[in-house]
Amino acid sequence: LFLISLRGAKRPGLRYLRRGIDTQGNCANWVETEQLLEFKQQEQLKLIGFVQLRGSIPLFFAQSPYRLQPTPKLTRPLWSMLDVFSNHFVKLRAKFGDIHIVSLVEKKGREAEIGQAYQKLASRCHLPFTWFDFHAECKGMQFQNVSYLFDGPVGQALKDFGWTDLSRDKRQIGAMRVNCIDCLDRTNIVQSAFARETLTAILNSYNLTPLNPSETEAMFNNLWADNGDAISIQYSSTLALKGDFTRTGQRKYKGVLSDAVLTLTRYFRALFTDFFMQAVVDYMMGTIGLEVFDEFRARLATSDPAALTSSSREALVEMASNVIVGYIEPEEFIGGWNILSPIKDNVATGRLQDCILLLTDKNLYICRYRWQSEGAYKVIHIPLASMKAVQYGAYYSADYMTEKEDPDKNIGIQFFY
Repeated sequence: LFLISLRGAKRPGLRYLRRGIDTQGNCANWVETEQLLEFKQQEQLKLIGFVQLRGSIPLFFAQSPYRLQPTPKLTRPLWSMLDVFSNHFVKLRAKFGDIHIVSLVEKKGREAEIGQAYQKLASRCHLPFTWFDFHAECKGMQFQNVSYLFDGPVGQALKDFGWTDLSRDKRQIGAMRVNCIDCLDRTNIVQSAFARETLTAILNSYNLTPLNPSETEAMFNNLWADNGDAISIQYSSTLALKGDFTRTGQRKYKGVLSDAVLTLTRYFRALFTDFFMQAVVDYMMGTIGLEVFDEFRARLATSDPAALTSSSREALVEMASNVIVGYIEPEEFIGGWNILSPIKDNVATGRLQDCILLLTDKNLYICRYRWQSEGAYKVIHIPLASMKAVQYGAYYSADYMTEKEDPDKNIGIQFFY
């Protein structure tokens, strides 16, 4: 089983700096993904393909990078976009056949306006359109609810479009065009569900059964999770959110906390590194001259990375407490802090790492995370009833700066349990 994803080069760039459509009908974060199944039957090699599409909502819209969860705003009057919107789908139909739109944005709240605009133009162009509010339908981490899509027009479209199998003179006659706002995290889960449904239908058509179903399922999940991560790294500079569900089919609080870390990492990079990367992309593609780097320097000169990092860490404590406190048992939240702790457990010295300390009336939680990679990767849960002692005092690191020798600014805590 193979996955091949082709990233569109006609509207390249990063997340908040490349949204929506351009005047030529090209969309940001455009990806054509083909799932290929290869096997032998009666000495004949079979190669079967199934194609899906993802891409930004084909409207002119923007989002400010200066907010953690910015509201998408249309930048042109709705009906003035009709021609370029129609042109986008004319080109898709010419290449892929019939198109069924699956929009995963919220029907209420900050995403509703752009979702309604998309639906109106799709209706005007007589395009099959399914609006599946992923966050509402899968509330409470019930991501398996995406299977509801198979009971309606989407399930029928998947059957009608089929797949390409040249050994049977069979060709896929249409494609699903899936989007959320970023076309990353929610889209990954839904596209992997479509791919699984189609793969099952292909195997059934050949009366094939995997020799080891659990191994096959794990391989399939990892393949799609890796695909989602690769697309996400290019567009948002981080791994995909909800990746734990794509890999394992399960959603736990550690995965939710990892998503919180990755969300804040995206926010930080959108303000700083993404702008420089976008400048490089635009310059290399020949769409802008060297003056773009002057703009970058001016932007950097007016920014305060330290203040942003501090606010991000404060936000992370709040998000972590919302995810973890009360997950295991009812409890009252007392406080949360950003701390540095040795990377290895049960040692007092060593290389330090970012952690979050959460205290409730019943439990202590230490959440280890990495900004640059997989987010939260370990949560240590210590019931207060198991606590034997707490040692509190000054803590000095190996960095001998005058500031580091001030006991009022270098506080250490050891927990014995």
